[in-house]
Amino acid sequence: MLVMKKVSGFTLIELLVSITILAILLAFAVPSFRTLIQNSRATSQANEFITSINQARSEALKRQATISVIASAGGTAANEFGNGWSIVVDADSDGVLDAGEVIVASSDGYQGGATLNSTNNVSFLSFQTDGTLTAARAFELRIPECRGTSARNMSISRIGHLTVTSVAC
Repeated sequence: MLVMKKVSGFTLIELLVSITILAILLAFAVPSFRTLIQNSRATSQANEFITSINQARSEALKRQATISVIASAGGTAANEFGNGWSIVVDADSDGVLDAGEVIVASSDGYQGGATLNSTNNVSFLSFQTDGTLTAARAFELRIPECRGTSARNMSISRIGHLTVTSVAC
């Protein structure tokens, strides 16, 4: 008498159905994951700039001196701060790094094509000795291939209050 053993495992059809279902799920998940990554990147880059602004305001109060955040050379009218910026003890309050002025901190800016544009087309902002800005400022942070609400608008009031909003790309 011939006894047949029961073989455990997947049939080819079961395997193909499972792979098809997995492919369909991934087709829906990958675009959502890309948006999540873009939102995370935009938030991180906005926070880097906000940290520098807060540091400049704090230094102005601590040192009782005018502190400027100056865009690095190479910026354009549509991307003044995207190439980086420096926090400077600006003795003559002109928004230019002159000989003898101290650089407190600096940033290399954003990689991967992100832009940080001043809506007023200014290349610096200055905090006075009492921690106030000489004028309110607004900035637009945009990342390449932006989707959904991954763009950020940042505004700074004269008293140094920062507001960040997510906006459509």
